[in-house]
Amino acid sequence: MTTSFPKQFTWGVALMAGLAMLAFALPRVFAQGTVETIIACKLNTTGALRAVDSAGNCNGLLETVVEWQVAPESGTTFPLMCGGCNFQGIQIMQGRDLSESWLFSTNLSWGNFTDTNFSGANLGSSSVSYANFENANFTNANLSGMIDLATATTTGVIWDNTICPDDTNSNDNSNTCAGHF
Repeated sequence: MTTSFPKQFTWGVALMAGLAMLAFALPRVFAQGTVETIIACKLNTTGALRAVDSAGNCNGLLETVVEWQVAPESGTTFPLMCGGCNFQGIQIMQGRDLSESWLFSTNLSWGNFTDTNFSGANLGSSSVSYANFENANFTNANLSGMIDLATATTTGVIWDNTICPDDTNSNDNSNTCAGHF
């Protein structure tokens, strides 16, 4: 007798497995002290990621290869280019330098981005329900159309020349996007 699981359960397990693999891969890469490339396969239907050793491990019919460089040295940045990715619930990005990253239409809901630098990043149209951005830096960032920022933790956020979710500039709003979500 064969047991089958609902599709939502199967995709949920796949997403959790992908995040677990990233949780293993990212700290290891940051700890090595050299610039390395992280390669992942993004499932086209859900945006779920899974870390792989090479782009050849992705199924070209179902997945898109996503690559980004990680630079552990202070002052050296390599932006994360992952528009449309699903990082829901990610807990390993706090304190990271994601300046100049392109995260347009990305799901960052329930993630922990405490002390993360998003200077110059494009997070437009991204979903951030209940994410933690405490002490994050959004200087020169684009948050236009960001979804559910009002539910996120934004204590201590730096809003300097930030395009707010309602398309106003934080500099015109007493250096804040609060009230302009």
